[in-house]
Amino acid sequence: MKQYIKNNWKTGFHWLISNIVILCFVVLSLAIFSIDDGPRISILKNLDFIILAKSIGIPVVISFLFLSFQNVTFVLFALIILYLFRKKIKDSFSLKKLKQKNLLQMLVLIILSSFLEFEKSREWSIRFLFLLAPWYLFSVISILVMTYRKSKREEEVKKRNQIQALFTLFEKHQINKNTYPVICPSCSGENLLDLGQGKSCDYCGAWLSRKEI
Repeated sequence: MKQYIKNNWKTGFHWLISNIVILCFVVLSLAIFSIDDGPRISILKNLDFIILAKSIGIPVVISFLFLSFQNVTFVLFALIILYLFRKKIKDSFSLKKLKQKNLLQMLVLIILSSFLEFEKSREWSIRFLFLLAPWYLFSVISILVMTYRKSKREEEVKKRNQIQALFTLFEKHQINKNTYPVICPSCSGENLLDLGQGKSCDYCGAWLSRKEI
């Protein structure tokens, strides 16, 4: 146990710090998005959206996008940001990222919506939670389906490669229905012989033969 902690404390510490930073972003973003729209607030929301898109990705970013769909200017700008960060968004579609980031965010939002005294912030926390939770579940289901399909494809490819390897082996050693494996009594090496034929061992050179019964 001590050895495990010693080997993984850096990874755990990095995970803790990164999640604290992300949660600060989420809480700050909730506060920003709960403010009524105005020229300066719209700019602030766009800047906040860029930070979220760069540091977190989906599903938090898309949740904020749908949360402010009534603001046309913001939505158009947000869509451009999503396009620019499309590789980051693609990377966020992984079970590891969902477990590390988005699940913890939902837990914090539940706490905020349950214990926060500010009515406006609580209202936006609940709205954001209702948007984030279904998207999180959809992401998990999508990942499980894609993982299953990928494993099936890998299994089919592996099976095809094994069959191809067998055909290659048969062709190389000219194996047919009368070919049998024979263990060399001198060196215990495995050889392939045709029924009624003999040959020298591939390993030690001893003469091998197999008579038809």
